Amino acid sequence: MKATRWIGAIAIALVGCGGSQGLAHNFPDDRPADVRAVLDRVAAAPPRQEPGIVVGLTPAPMRLWAYDVAAGRALWEQPAEAETTPQVAGDYVVVQEPSGIVVRRLSDGSVATRFGDDELSMTGADGEGPLAAIALSTGGAVGARSRLVVVQNGGVAWQLGVEQAIGEPAVRAGMIFLPWAQQNLSVLDASGAELARVRFTRGVVGHALADERAIFFGQQGLAQLSERTTSAPDAPWFQPVARELPGNPGLLRNAYEPPPSPTSATHHVRLVWRAVPSDGDVSLQDDTIYLVFYRLVFALGANDESVRWVAQLPADVVGATANEAGVVVADENGGLFSLSRQDGRVMASAQTGQPATWAHVASASLRAGAPEGEAMPLRDQLLAATQNTDARLVPARAYAARLLASMPEPEVTASLVALCDDRSLPAQLHAAACDALALRESGIEHVTSALERHASYLAGTSAPPVGALARAAARANERRAVPLLIAQLRDPQTPADDLAAVAQALQALGDASAREPLEDFVRLYHAENDQTLARPLAAAITAYTALAGPASQETLRWVIDDPMSMPAARAAAQQALTALTAAPAQSETSAPAEPTTTTSETTTSAELPARITGPLLDQLMAPIDDELDACLTTPERSHTQARVVIAVEPDGTVTTVTATPSELAACLEPIVRSRTFPATRARTRQSVTYTVRR
Repeated sequence: MKATRWIGAIAIALVGCGGSQGLAHNFPDDRPADVRAVLDRVAAAPPRQEPGIVVGLTPAPMRLWAYDVAAGRALWEQPAEAETTPQVAGDYVVVQEPSGIVVRRLSDGSVATRFGDDELSMTGADGEGPLAAIALSTGGAVGARSRLVVVQNGGVAWQLGVEQAIGEPAVRAGMIFLPWAQQNLSVLDASGAELARVRFTRGVVGHALADERAIFFGQQGLAQLSERTTSAPDAPWFQPVARELPGNPGLLRNAYEPPPSPTSATHHVRLVWRAVPSDGDVSLQDDTIYLVFYRLVFALGANDESVRWVAQLPADVVGATANEAGVVVADENGGLFSLSRQDGRVMASAQTGQPATWAHVASASLRAGAPEGEAMPLRDQLLAATQNTDARLVPARAYAARLLASMPEPEVTASLVALCDDRSLPAQLHAAACDALALRESGIEHVTSALERHASYLAGTSAPPVGALARAAARANERRAVPLLIAQLRDPQTPADDLAAVAQALQALGDASAREPLEDFVRLYHAENDQTLARPLAAAITAYTALAGPASQETLRWVIDDPMSMPAARAAAQQALTALTAAPAQSETSAPAEPTTTTSETTTSAELPARITGPLLDQLMAPIDDELDACLTTPERSHTQARVVIAVEPDGTVTTVTATPSELAACLEPIVRSRTFPATRARTRQSVTYTVRR
């Protein structure tokens, strides 16, 4: 434990909790008149202007520096011992050091004031001109304590002690917007008097954010401060689509946990966006959210799982901000780059001359010009990202491979075949590429072409990624792959790990020509003392039984009776035989169903849809949209959307219904199952995704 820090000889006015000052316990929440008065002050204030200055920290020995982009020159450089990331707050740069909080002037780096931190962590700071608010807190919940310190005209004006955790404040129009206790936002006058308070229950209130037009707050999501901001469960709230991202960065960091150190890897993995207000609602500029992962930057859809572009920088990104033109990033070598919102091309660049482990980038710090060079096709951008050899980027490279799977171009399939075929790739990336390949429905000619290759010592060839190729062929219902899959099944050089997928694909494709090869495989390998064949044998027995029907019983009994049979093979044969012998008994005891249509009314196979398409799914879900929407609100929280994945058999039977977030599944599943899905001409189970939105 370091020595207790103290405020020293600086005179500080202590604002208490009674009267009109501080956070009084009895101050009313959600008064529209209070909020309206605050919004009127914001509207009447001059536009907020952020200086075009980049601030950064160098590697050890640590120094704090500032660079004026418009002037193209360094402003100043000072030694520092930052324990958390510095905060640019209006006319100041605020740094937490071992001696306490140091407030420097942004213009020249000189110290404006210092004060002790009382063993609290700086959770955030913001400012507008000479007025700044600095939040210090233990974080957490039970037993939390915090301080809000207000600096004005270069000195400490007053401070406020709070027996609650406080988050990151914002300053606008002479007012301080203070998040606290996870669900509250108080608005304080520059003198310390509380002007308004809102209680918000749809999401955590950890950050307040100010721009020239509006005040936002939130953490996992965002709300705009407006007269519609209340504790009601339907208060406006924006949250980006839920998806698995490399590094799992949040929309904003958790302001109620200790802030990361300046050298933390969290500064290299983050989300960047620009909020846009609209009559109390919130959206993101261009419906885009930027994922920074070391030296890769992805532009992603905020409300869906689409990808706009991916750019590769020459060095790790240590700071970034979004603006109307796209995103501006600073890298560890001191480079600044403005990336186009449309395709990620560099529109402007500059060099600060300073290395950095962290940087604050002003949103208007780099004026964009015409993009450099030709824009690469998105598939080439994603493929290039997968091929980056930086070992730290493996999670992002795997993510790029998964994004490739959503692209319809046939050439993408060829790229995925090549990636899945490269067994020298890191395991995570190789698995992602093979999984993406297995989902392909276009470019299947590249799949069948790859299946033609076999391992040969004399020819110097290796086996292709047979398992992923088999899954892709089955998903695309590619019957031309059947003889190729049979050849792979019969080839002793086909890796055992791929054989189960081959058998499953042959079953799904349903071609009678696979019966004999599957039976031969079972009879040939059923007694092998090789556990790697356990899964392939079980899959082959299941596939053979499905294709041969009752004619398979002789072979099944032979496997069961052979004392040398592998236990897994005997168990699979017994299970298949039991199912076969039970089927006739069940049909004999079941009364035949009464026909419900005449022959002329019966739908022929040719009239069935090929598969359940997006428009068809939308049509099926339309009558229950209101019921599905109602599931988005739970006693704990309210969601803006949910994804429902429905597995449908060719005869229209719904086998599984899953939902994200999973907590909504209990409500959504029975409603989805109430719909009747049509039979299709598909030969395999189809998974379709439906997004429920407010």
